[in-house]
Amino acid sequence: MCLIKKVLDKKILVPLAITVAGTLSFPPSWDLVAVPLLVMLVCPLTVLVMMRDRPADAGASVTDAAAGESDPTMLTDEAIEARIRALQAELRHLKGTQAHRAEEAATAHGSRNPGGPDEPGPPAPSP
Repeated sequence: MCLIKKVLDKKILVPLAITVAGTLSFPPSWDLVAVPLLVMLVCPLTVLVMMRDRPADAGASVTDAAAGESDPTMLTDEAIEARIRALQAELRHLKGTQAHRAEEAATAHGSRNPGGPDEPGPPAPSP
C-alpha cells in the first residue's frame, strides 16, 4: 500500500480530527501550547498506528518474501527444485554480468596503456 494512503487512512485521520476538535473546545489561550504539541505528535502517532496495523510476518527475510514462502521446512520437492533452478539462473546471469564488466574494465585499461598492464608501453618519442 502506498505510504500516502496509509497516512491518509481513516484510522489516522479520525483520531487526529477528534484531537483537533477537542483542542478547539478549550480556551483560546491554550491553543498556543496545544497546536505546536499536536503538530509535533502527528508523526510519532502516525508511525505507531502504522506499526500496529503491520502484519505479524512482516519481519520475514527478503528471500522468503520473494519466493512467497512462510516456512521453508514446509516446501514441496517441486518448490525446492524450482527455487534452486531460479537461484542457479540468477547466479549464471550475475557471473555473466561480472565477466562482461571485467572485460570492459580490461578494455578500458588497455586503451590507456597500449603495452598492457605489465608492460610500460611504447617509448615516448624523442624531441
